[in-house]
Amino acid sequence: MIRLVLVLALLVGFAQDDAALQDLIKKLDDSSLEVREKALRDLVKVGPKALESLRKAVSSESAELRVRAEQAIRAIELEVKSREVCPPCKPFTLKKSGTVGEILDELARLSGTPFEAAPEQRELKAAVDASTVFQALDQICAGRDSLTYSFADDGKVKFQPDRHPASPAGYFEAFKICLTETQVLRKTDYKEPTITARISLQAAWESRLKPLKRVQFQFETSKDDAGRDVEIVAASMTDMFPVAGGGIFMAAGFGEESDSAGPQTFGLKGLSPEAKSLASLKGSAKVFFPISRVEVSFEDPEKGSNKAVGDLTIRLSGVSSKKNMITVKFGKSKGDITALAAEIADRLVADSVRAVDEDGKEHVGEFTPAQRDPAAGMVIIGGPGGEAPKTTTFQASFPTLEGKEFKRFKFRIAESLFEKVVPFEIKDIKLP
Repeated sequence: MIRLVLVLALLVGFAQDDAALQDLIKKLDDSSLEVREKALRDLVKVGPKALESLRKAVSSESAELRVRAEQAIRAIELEVKSREVCPPCKPFTLKKSGTVGEILDELARLSGTPFEAAPEQRELKAAVDASTVFQALDQICAGRDSLTYSFADDGKVKFQPDRHPASPAGYFEAFKICLTETQVLRKTDYKEPTITARISLQAAWESRLKPLKRVQFQFETSKDDAGRDVEIVAASMTDMFPVAGGGIFMAAGFGEESDSAGPQTFGLKGLSPEAKSLASLKGSAKVFFPISRVEVSFEDPEKGSNKAVGDLTIRLSGVSSKKNMITVKFGKSKGDITALAAEIADRLVADSVRAVDEDGKEHVGEFTPAQRDPAAGMVIIGGPGGEAPKTTTFQASFPTLEGKEFKRFKFRIAESLFEKVVPFEIKDIKLP
């Protein structure tokens, strides 16, 4: 009897869920734009359970319903794929004092992260009050000259007997944004005192994640201790700082246009000449994950052949069997294009470049940026008014082809990118 009641309860629950789902799908064709938009958001929240019904809705007679259903399907599928490349972290709070070993055991239980520490390291005393793995590890190692950590490729955290760098940082899930350098140049002449300052930031993430190296920073306006609003901007090429041994250092970072996971340089605009600190540095870092690496194949490749792959257009701008080379132009119609060449290089699967010759023999090739522009190391076509380039050119070379005709050309590339926004706040930044 109890089993029958449970089965009936489940059936009623399924029926109610299905009715609610069908109601949301109907609202995709509502006369109100606000209702349609909300229904779309709610369906995305439902997730994969809504896919079957949405795919049926794609064949609807209503054009509006078909378009909205397709949008919901794409959004849900992207969410599923994004969770595969960037799995959500298990939220936790750890407030504990004791030995490093005791803290690590509890941290491993809460986060699922494995740790490796020597017996003498586990016996050290520590205290943590943290909500991310990075934050807890930094607190364990803070101020120590003989204890630091690193992430191994398998995701395990290993401790080493080395000095732990003291870097102010902000933490979010599996990410860490740290302030690696602060430089200030103060001058006083017969007119008035002036100040020029720059900071360097670096993004880090747990090794289980495999994003592209390119990271983009955005900032909120801050305040210095004199009460002035301070804007964080891309470092100016004219910002110069003294270096040890004489001479000057020129800040050469390009801020949000950088394509590296290494330190990026920014200027502080609007600082008071008397400023000694910033209350906080708030902003976000955008990290990119490649999704769905697919094979792109050209049969009997010839100049002008083209394909569309995700958000990319791919065109063969040159095919030369004599030079054993194929020139490929990549374009991007939407999304970020400020570091297109670096993005393409990251999205390409380096060891996937292959060519088949007229005899059916396969040759391994290599993709490199085209070398027509010695300064940039790649061919780029810029837009009007100094806009970022929308295309970039690479060359696939096949040293063993020996002048034979190309019968097939193929490679693998990420079909799209998932953008992870990492908010951060670094507090009480001292200005030397």
